[in-house]
Amino acid sequence: MQTTLFEIKFYDGRKFNVFCANSSQINRFLKFIYKHKNKIEYWKELANGIHSIKDFEKITTNFLN
Repeated sequence: MQTTLFEIKFYDGRKFNVFCANSSQINRFLKFIYKHKNKIEYWKELANGIHSIKDFEKITTNFLN
């Protein structure tokens, strides 16, 4: 599962963090960015590979033990 968190800031000062839980949502976000690029001051990816606590515990258990 591909997850990521984006930050987007509009020229009027509004700022949003947008969580995308899969590649379809990421594609929808990128289409939105392209469509409204003249109203967006910047956007950036804040984090990639975000995990739920359950997944995080599974991953870390393997290398911490």
